[in-house]
Amino acid sequence: MDKKQLWIVGLITAGAVLGSLLGGAAGYRREALGKAGLAGLTGTLCLGMHFGSVPELGMWAVFAGGLLLLSLTDLDRRVIPNRVLLFLAANRFLWALLLHQPVPAAAGQMFLGLCIPAALLLLAALYKGIRGRTAIGGGDQKLLLVMGLYLSWPQMLLTLLAGCLLGLLVKRGPFHKNWNKETAIPLGPFLSAGAICAICFGDPLIRWYMGFL
Repeated sequence: MDKKQLWIVGLITAGAVLGSLLGGAAGYRREALGKAGLAGLTGTLCLGMHFGSVPELGMWAVFAGGLLLLSLTDLDRRVIPNRVLLFLAANRFLWALLLHQPVPAAAGQMFLGLCIPAALLLLAALYKGIRGRTAIGGGDQKLLLVMGLYLSWPQMLLTLLAGCLLGLLVKRGPFHKNWNKETAIPLGPFLSAGAICAICFGDPLIRWYMGFL
């Protein structure tokens, strides 16, 4: 078995174990841990194949693990834990120090990434003021702000697009019989999946879009 094969096997094993452990931490029963393990396996494999064996893979692995944990919790309890969001924010700043990222460059990237969720929060506040109801939950708003610390502004736009499309497919499609048109669905898991898709597969689409600017 060559190094690439060992790398893939290691990613699969680590992802499956991590997903199962996080599923247990989120309070999932034994029969549901397989789904959590599969989610962890998929996310870890995608990130590992995208970044390769580079130091910053550790940052992205923690990011993906945190997204998986809060997604499982959101699906089970309809809440996004603040402690997980704080941990992910701290992880981003820690890795900025460990990777010796120049402060102006890191701060500029984070600022641009935060512009998208900040604009969305403003629109949500205006919607609530006009219609008297919220358009997006408070936990989802905070999740988007934390994502803005990691992702570029084009990746944030793609995350929102992919997350909304995935949520729409699940709610309107035949994938979950309990989520009908009147049933609210948790947005956190779909935003998390959208973020992983934007990171691992969004570069060609972003380059194509940026070519028009």
